[in-house]
Amino acid sequence: MTLKRALCRADATVMRRSAPSLTDERGYTLVELMVAALVLVIGIFGAISLLDGANRTTVANNARMGATNLAREILENARSVEYQLLTPSQLESALQAKPGMGGGTPWKLSRRGITYTIEASVCTFDDPKDNVAVTPPAGVCTPQAPVAASAPANLAAETQPDDFRRVTVKLTWDKGTGGRTITQTSLINNPSGGLGPRIVKFDPPVAGQFTSGTDATFPTLTTTAESVHWDSDGGPNGSGDSVGGPKTWTTTWSLGPAATPVNPADDPTLSNQYSASTVLDGVYMVTAQAFDGRGVAGDSRAAILPLNRSFPLTVTGFEAGRNSFQSSVDFRWNANPERDITGYKVYNAGPDNVYGNGNDTPVCSTSSPNVTSCSDVNPPSEPTTYFVVALDRADITDSSSAPHESPHATTVTVGAAGPAPLPPVLLPIALDASTANPELTWTHLFLGNVRFFQIYRDQCCGVADRYDSTPTNATSWVDPNPGGQVHRYWVTAVGPTLNESDPSNYADSFLP
Repeated sequence: MTLKRALCRADATVMRRSAPSLTDERGYTLVELMVAALVLVIGIFGAISLLDGANRTTVANNARMGATNLAREILENARSVEYQLLTPSQLESALQAKPGMGGGTPWKLSRRGITYTIEASVCTFDDPKDNVAVTPPAGVCTPQAPVAASAPANLAAETQPDDFRRVTVKLTWDKGTGGRTITQTSLINNPSGGLGPRIVKFDPPVAGQFTSGTDATFPTLTTTAESVHWDSDGGPNGSGDSVGGPKTWTTTWSLGPAATPVNPADDPTLSNQYSASTVLDGVYMVTAQAFDGRGVAGDSRAAILPLNRSFPLTVTGFEAGRNSFQSSVDFRWNANPERDITGYKVYNAGPDNVYGNGNDTPVCSTSSPNVTSCSDVNPPSEPTTYFVVALDRADITDSSSAPHESPHATTVTVGAAGPAPLPPVLLPIALDASTANPELTWTHLFLGNVRFFQIYRDQCCGVADRYDSTPTNATSWVDPNPGGQVHRYWVTAVGPTLNESDPSNYADSFLP
């Protein structure tokens, strides 16, 4: 037993000596640390390389995506360019004239920090489906042999080989990875279908506005046409046939005598300001279309005619009345029939009650040709004379041009207020059956004393709170623009002298 115990003790001592102590201060060697650091650096470098490569790929893809979108935008612009401008000498300038297309030579545009150099080219494509011309058209893409010999008997010889224009856009850019290029192509159909004659030239009679004369002549040139028909978007004598041909035509629009503003003292009815044949001032679009001998229509061309031959006409239907409810003087008048009117202005004629003597004071104005009412919110208590004038521009083509006023005006003197109607009674609001917009209805005891009704929405009831009015004394009205909101409404009655009643009770709308 003694020997056995001694052996056990010896084994235990050996085991204790071979096991490391928890308090052993020995660690990794310097070589082990360097190897571990090297492994870590290699891993980090690989991750950074992957991230850098991914970023470069993203940048390259974004640049290519921007180039693709820009090329598509340019080709869409090419579709809106007049067909006759799609020629090698005019293509780039016509495209650069579009908004946001820049310019210069070479043609460059920047999108999201990337500058693209653009080359645009065009050629004429003769579609063999309707035969191929013996003589290729100018700027043909790829000359093809005529197929007349092998064509069906009912396929006539090609006389209009300009079937399409093929526009090609090439974009080049460099984002630090070398030059990159993308090319896109689009076929643009000849608007005449390649069948009828083409109008090469249809220009307005003047470069700017047309200020004098009774005839506007548009120089017209066609390939070879049997007839050219033209028309305007308004005005008397606004259509007809051009004379001449078969290539050179004379297109003339008879404008009639210019309008002449009239002094109400000479013509109280103001009925002689223009004749039935007068084309009033404004901007008109005149179009022309060519036809061949078979009556097949070719392409059409349009030209803008800015007509500005006279000062604004004297305003008709001017009336004024004192409004005791608003403590104002209210004005109404008829809309001027001219197309170039920019608004109206009402003046206080001053203590001498004479129009145009330099003592006139503006009291209110409108900035729309369709707004034909306003108010003097600070009127004198004594009888006062007012007049209204229409406004247009000295140069109809320039929005910053100086305003022109009517040289004559109708005046009206306002004294004491006339009788005011009773207020209406507003009924609960319903929804209009066709639009689902709020429909107001009301009652009034004496409709014979009412000229029209004034509508107020959300705020009541100052001059600035007026929202709309009825054209007559009808007792219903539908809100044209509720905007998907709940609104509160009031209604007032306006009498023959423009005096206004107190407001009705209010009513709230509801959403459908």
